[in-house]
Amino acid sequence: MELKAIDGRFKSIPGPYRGREGIISAGGLQTLDLESEKFIGAKGGLMLWVRLDTTYQNGIDAEVFETKLLEVPELFELKFSCAKDSVNIALQWYEGLKYLVYSSPIWTLIPGIPGPAWYHLAFRWDADEGIFEGYLNGTPMRIPEEKLKAWKVKEAKNMVRLYLDRFAVSSVKLLDEPFGIDELCTEVPNFYWGSVDNLLGAGYHGTLSLENVKGKLLYERELSKASDVAEWIAEGPVKLEFEDGWMKMDSERPKGPKGNIVYWCDRDFPEDFIAEWEFQCISHYGLCIVFFSAKGKNNEDIFHPSLDKREGIFSKYHSGDINCYHISYYANTPNCPGRSTSNMRKNHGCYLVATGPISIPPGSKGIHKITLAKIGPEVQLGIDGERSVKFYDDGKTYGPVLGGGKIGLRQMQWMIAKYRNFRIYEVSSP
Repeated sequence: MELKAIDGRFKSIPGPYRGREGIISAGGLQTLDLESEKFIGAKGGLMLWVRLDTTYQNGIDAEVFETKLLEVPELFELKFSCAKDSVNIALQWYEGLKYLVYSSPIWTLIPGIPGPAWYHLAFRWDADEGIFEGYLNGTPMRIPEEKLKAWKVKEAKNMVRLYLDRFAVSSVKLLDEPFGIDELCTEVPNFYWGSVDNLLGAGYHGTLSLENVKGKLLYERELSKASDVAEWIAEGPVKLEFEDGWMKMDSERPKGPKGNIVYWCDRDFPEDFIAEWEFQCISHYGLCIVFFSAKGKNNEDIFHPSLDKREGIFSKYHSGDINCYHISYYANTPNCPGRSTSNMRKNHGCYLVATGPISIPPGSKGIHKITLAKIGPEVQLGIDGERSVKFYDDGKTYGPVLGGGKIGLRQMQWMIAKYRNFRIYEVSSP
């Protein structure tokens, strides 16, 4: 649908490329209903261009707002939001109008997105087959091969409602069948294609080699027997088994909301360190995180009796009374399968500070070597020698740079994983 400024509520602006126009509100929030010859329902596709009016960045000083971009009434809605912790583009299906319960969502969580600029959004789905994919400038928002649970669509619609306020829109396209990649390529010129790879964890982020700065070995545990972790501290229903030189960790409550677990090394490590361990997935679904530089908000030990007791529930770690960094290096949960990014957050506040590729694919049974380094304000995480996350903490956007503290391993309730050869090194001058 080519959009025109049909009345005084809207005005035309140059579109994403020559020959394309966009429209924007002439003042305040305006809605515009468009009809299409195509009826979309259990199968279909949606494409459109959206122009952000400025750069949106999370952080302590972020502008906090949410705006609806588009909806197909009673089917789904597309939203953009900026919060302290992240910037989010989300398409969510209505499951029941009475309570606006959502199922089968696509979230794109990022620290920020540049503007003013045009971006192409595209979604394709087959609800009966559990297929739901999203693309931003041609880059997948989730791993396409990972299917969702099938969901019900109330009925087919041929109307879309645009919400025009601060953002402009161009070239809305409704499809009654999922589009192919070739069709997506024709909609997104080469200038735009892949331009947001770094935001969505796509592409190659280089190698991670730290041998030239790896100093004295500070701590080492094989994790092959219970005595190796006799002083470690469990939070939540941690279940451990030791077999074939590995520590296998899972939850005693794998089906409940209180089944998440954290296992802390009992030592404090300096603000600069290099950590290494080997890792192997046992389960297909789950999520693994490493916490580091963990201290109380007033620099207490994280097990000081004045701090709230933690039992694995995530909010106590990202928005409780401790400060830390954390990185999710395996992420494939039943409610959000196929996540395409390793996410690094800074706490207190759960600020999403960096994204990178998920280097351990869902269901991988291989043995992977994890390397985590914090050197001054720079953090890097690599998997099998390839860099997944890199972040430079400026000490302002998300608060002061964190120093030394404890390191902990977290798993969500579905996760079963094995660990071995946990080592921490000091950092030396190259």
